[in-house]
Amino acid sequence: STIATAACFVQMVAIAVPAYISYFSEDAVMVEGKKPGPFQWFILDFNEYLTCVPLCLLAFAAQGSSPVILSSMQDDSWENIRQVTAIVYVVLVLIIAVFGHSVYVLYTDTTKSSALDTIGIRPVDNVARWCSFTLVFISYIFMMCPLRN
Repeated sequence: STIATAACFVQMVAIAVPAYISYFSEDAVMVEGKKPGPFQWFILDFNEYLTCVPLCLLAFAAQGSSPVILSSMQDDSWENIRQVTAIVYVVLVLIIAVFGHSVYVLYTDTTKSSALDTIGIRPVDNVARWCSFTLVFISYIFMMCPLRN
């Protein structure tokens, strides 16, 4: 879990910090020969929100290590499980918010369905991709070998 936490933190920093630095320094970003449009605070088209629902549900449902973590808790009372689940939910919402906001604020209407597809090919972007690979790999290890302690 230490490796997964470190990989998640490094990935957030590798995506968010360069995006905000570029945004506030007003560096020109070109995506496939197109300059991103202006920042939109709110999108009135409800269909745009509906297209995100399957991806968000997949992100929340594909937490492969959650059953392993919940089954290995020393205090398995319902109240403690609810508390741990609530903390995990808040952390996931914050991670999604940081990724989504930092990528959208820089790339606006040129943002693709995945932050890793949208960001460039700088070394820091490749660090973010490797951290994502590490998180997926660790998650599959928990699914294939659900042994702890």
